[in-house]
Amino acid sequence: MLWNLFEISINAYESFLMIYFLKSRLHIKEDSHLADILCLLSCTVFYSLYLFFSVPINDLVVFIFPLIYVYVMATDHFGLSLFWISILSILFVSTIGVSTHIFSTIFSHQLPLLSTPGLYRAIYIITSNLILSIVIFSASKIRKDIFGLSWSVMFVFLVMSVSILISEECLYQLQIRTHFSSYIFSIGYLGLLICSILSILLFHFMAESTNQENQYKTELNAIRLSQKYQEEFTSIYNDFMIKEHDFKHQLETLKALISENNNTEAQNYLNSYTSQLQNIRPFMTGCLAVDALLTSKALTMKSKNIDFKFTPYPLNSLPLSAPDFCSVVGNLLDNAIEGTQRVRSSDSPFISLAFARTYDVFHIVCKNTCNPKTIRFVNHSWLSSKTNDSHSEIHGVGIHSIERIINNAQGYSSFSVDGCTFVAELTIPFLDLNN
Repeated sequence: MLWNLFEISINAYESFLMIYFLKSRLHIKEDSHLADILCLLSCTVFYSLYLFFSVPINDLVVFIFPLIYVYVMATDHFGLSLFWISILSILFVSTIGVSTHIFSTIFSHQLPLLSTPGLYRAIYIITSNLILSIVIFSASKIRKDIFGLSWSVMFVFLVMSVSILISEECLYQLQIRTHFSSYIFSIGYLGLLICSILSILLFHFMAESTNQENQYKTELNAIRLSQKYQEEFTSIYNDFMIKEHDFKHQLETLKALISENNNTEAQNYLNSYTSQLQNIRPFMTGCLAVDALLTSKALTMKSKNIDFKFTPYPLNSLPLSAPDFCSVVGNLLDNAIEGTQRVRSSDSPFISLAFARTYDVFHIVCKNTCNPKTIRFVNHSWLSSKTNDSHSEIHGVGIHSIERIINNAQGYSSFSVDGCTFVAELTIPFLDLNN
């Protein structure tokens, strides 16, 4: 009885390792406690059936339960879930296979002791699961978010994993049908385990390289945006200088008309002149850099016939440095402007931007009309199909830049599509910028 409880507890521990690995690799829904328990119980019961019955089913069938678990609870693409399920099964089969053959070689003259309840089998089980734990915990440290890897690359890794798994199963079938030395099978299982580890390491290095490339693209995009903002500010400044110079001549004309008592003509002249000025209301948020940025974007939106609504909040203090805050707001408005350009011409495009503060938390909400068909949510990353050019893979860099800045500030960012409206919500705590 006690031995059966020991075996069942080991089965439960191995089931826990499965769930732990999958939760470290995939994005599982937060309310997953019930699903965790059901998956753990299902795997434990399946493994434990072998203790009491002669089950004519391959033990690889147990991975159906984790597959159902990630299908229901994971928010990632199912292809990615299938990839990590195959990796999980490879790690389990290879590690247990290598451990079994190592012990079979050591106790070659006492093999029945490994399958008979007792000290030798307990040592075998504990050692095997210790090795399995080290392998699973090590593999769980690989990068989780792999925004940049294409599905063709993922497919290649999936084929590699399935091939290794099939090879392991063929090796097992060969083992039970032949009488070759256990050394040969130990070397075979060890080789397959090394191949699986190498494939995981290759996957890890490619994901890291892709992440660094995305960071470089984000930084390059930030530099380009800074240059763009500088050009816009220079254009606004030059426009103001021209208007100031022109205003002197208009003022002299008005003085001349008033001195000749031509009040009616002076009034008509003044009305004609003011109607030529762009009707852009001044922005006074308390931060000159943000005011200049909003003025620039408002001019752009006016030229594109976009209705812009702004809900201000005094920016006497910022939750971020001024350059980062302007980068976040600028990216939000640039993405919103581009989003409105992809809607049907019959629709009335709009953009709304709102600032608010609750105690020591600053809120930014930006909404804009959009075409939902041009927006994709891939691997927890928002991408837009702006064009079909060769640079389509960098679309979404603006949102990545926003997320990077917000995450560094220990804030929270949320992006969603509500009908034909794209909604960006940012929450930024006020931290000590000196720290």
